[in-house]
Amino acid sequence: MSIRILIVLAAAPMTFIEVSTAASPDEASAPRKLLITPAVELRPALKYQLLPKFIDRRPGNAAPRYAKAMIGRPANSEFDTKMAAWLELSPAEFAKPEILKEIKAAQFGAIIDELRSAANTEHCDWDLPLREQMVFSIRLPEVQEMRRMGNYVALHARVLLVEGEFDESAATLAAGYAMARHIAQGPTLINALVGYAIAARMDKVVLDWSQTPAAPSLFWAATFLPKPIVDLRPGLEGEMYSLLLSFPSLRLSAKSDAQWKADADQLLRDFYGVHGQLTADGEPAGWIKVFSNAAVSANVVMRRDAMREFLVVCGRSRQSVVAMDDSQLFLEYSVLKFEDLRDDMFRWTTLPYPEARAGIEAAEQRLKASKDPNSPDHEIVPFAALLLPAVAQVSKMSARHERRADVLRIVEGLRVYAGRHDGKLPKTLKELELPISEVDAVTGSPLDYKLRDNTAIITLPSERNDSGNSTLIYEIDVARPKSP
Repeated sequence: MSIRILIVLAAAPMTFIEVSTAASPDEASAPRKLLITPAVELRPALKYQLLPKFIDRRPGNAAPRYAKAMIGRPANSEFDTKMAAWLELSPAEFAKPEILKEIKAAQFGAIIDELRSAANTEHCDWDLPLREQMVFSIRLPEVQEMRRMGNYVALHARVLLVEGEFDESAATLAAGYAMARHIAQGPTLINALVGYAIAARMDKVVLDWSQTPAAPSLFWAATFLPKPIVDLRPGLEGEMYSLLLSFPSLRLSAKSDAQWKADADQLLRDFYGVHGQLTADGEPAGWIKVFSNAAVSANVVMRRDAMREFLVVCGRSRQSVVAMDDSQLFLEYSVLKFEDLRDDMFRWTTLPYPEARAGIEAAEQRLKASKDPNSPDHEIVPFAALLLPAVAQVSKMSARHERRADVLRIVEGLRVYAGRHDGKLPKTLKELELPISEVDAVTGSPLDYKLRDNTAIITLPSERNDSGNSTLIYEIDVARPKSP
C-alpha cells in the first residue's frame, strides 16, 4: 500500500481526532459524561510516568522489535473487530465479567511483552527506501500494523485498570504513548497521523482511569509528557523533499542545454508514469503525449516573461535568466514555484495553531489558485497541487490533541480538587491551584469551563463528538463513595 493511499486510510477511522462537517457547532451536542473519582496527588509526584522511564530504556532500534510483535500477532480478524468495539465501551460496560473473560481468553500477553520491550527502546528507525525508489510508491504496511498494535496495548491497559493493577496499567499506557512517538519518527505525515491515533487511544484509557475508584491521580504524569506528544518535524521534512527525492532530475545544477532538455523530457515521463499515464512501452499515452510534447512548450512561450520575473524574485540574476533556454526555464520555474508554494504553507507549522491558522489558510488559497492558468502562481506541471499534503488539517489535528492533553490534565486536576474539598468541584480553573492551561489550543480563546451545580462543563468547538456534531461537551460529575 503506497503513501498516498495510506493518507486516506490513516485519517479516516480516527473518530476521536477528525473534525465533522455533518452538523453546525450551534446544534445541540450530546455531552460526553464523566463520573470521576476523587484522588490525592501522588508522592513522589512522578511515581507514575506516561513514557518509559529513563532508567528502564535501552539503546537500539525499536523497529525490529515491533516487527517481531507484528509477526507474532494471530491472524484473527474477528478478534480485531471485537477489540475495536470493546475499546469504545463505557467503563461500566467494559468491566462486565463476560467481556473480561473473553479478552483474557485471547491470550495476547506475549504480544504485549514484545511491544513493551520495543517501547523501552531509545529510538525507532523505519528505514524507508526514500533514496532508492519513488517516494510516492513506497509501501507502509508497518504503519497500519502499528495502529493495530496500539489497540492491543490500550485494551491491555484497560483490563489492568479494571483489575486495580494500577502500576502495570500505567506502565502499559507508557508503552502506548512511546509507540505513538516511535511510529511518528518515520519521515511521512502518515506516520504522524497514526502516531496521533495511537496517542488518542491512550488518552481514552486515561479518561477511564479518572473514573476508576481508588485510581491514583495521573495529573503530574500527564503534565510530564512532552508537548506535543508527537513530533511532526520528521514527517514534515520528509514531505518537503519528497518531490526532489522522487525526481532527482529536478535538482538544479549546471547542465548543458541538451541535458536540460533531456531532464525535462524525463521529468514528464516519470511524473505522469506515477499517475499511470504511460503506455505498456513506457511512452506517454494519449493526451499526456500531447501535453508533454506541445502544451509545456506552449505554456513556456506564453508565460516566459512572468517565469523569468519569478526566477529573478527568487534570487536568480536577470542576465542568467534571460540566457536560459526553454527547458532550463521550465525546470527551474517548476522547482522554485513548487518550493515557494510549499514553504508558504510549511513555514507556519511550528507556530501555535491560533497564530498560524490565517497564514495556513492563505497558503491553501494560493495552492488552489495554482491550478488556474490565469493565476500568477500557476504551475505548468501541478507538482504542489497534486503532491503537497493537507498541512492545515495536520496542524489542526495537532492542536486538537494538545487541547485534549490539556483536558486530561484538567480532569485529573478536578479529581485532586474533589479529594481536597469533600467532592466539590471548582467554579473556575484558577481555583485548582495547579499548572493547567486556560487557553483553548485550537481557538486561542479562554477554555470554555463552567460549573453548574456541582457539574463541571467543558465545551470544545471544532471537535467531533460521538453523535457526529462538531462540538464536544464534557459533563463531569464526582462519584460519591458507596455507603458501607
